[in-house]
Amino acid sequence: MKPFPKLVYCGFMDNDIKILEIDLFDFNPDLQLVSFWNNKIIIIGAAVFDKLPKLTWLYLDLNRCINMRSESIVSLTKYIIRHVKYKCIDPETITSDKTIDFDQDFENLEMVQAAINELKENITSINEHIANIEETNVQLKEKMEEFSNHNGSYLWIVIVIFIALLAAGGFIAYKRLNIYR
Repeated sequence: MKPFPKLVYCGFMDNDIKILEIDLFDFNPDLQLVSFWNNKIIIIGAAVFDKLPKLTWLYLDLNRCINMRSESIVSLTKYIIRHVKYKCIDPETITSDKTIDFDQDFENLEMVQAAINELKENITSINEHIANIEETNVQLKEKMEEFSNHNGSYLWIVIVIFIALLAAGGFIAYKRLNIYR
């Protein structure tokens, strides 16, 4: 969906779509209506619809694990995932001693999302530090180039001062020798 950043309405009706990846709408923040009517959706990525702040209509009618539509969406991702997870459970895989704890799954999901957000913030901070270091390196490089451009003239100044000091020292030594004679 990356090539369509200004997309407002989209429909994927009558297909064999089974999975809605979490990053499906990363580049489509203007979407207001999305329809996956009559597909075979069994997996919906966590927070896939939360990335769409303008989404007001979502149609998931006639899918294998979910058959719903919603208007005036605030944030349905948690509800949708819970619904799909509950409805798509294979009865043969559940034993009588195994309980399904959807709330625990969402707490884990929220913890993972919080950790991801913290990592993103750390990466942003590290990138800012790297940018500052690169800027400092550029400034140091400019200073070194400036110094090396003047290095020849500085060397002559040092040589002239050295010769002047040597001459002054020689003159003083000559005067002292004349005094002691």
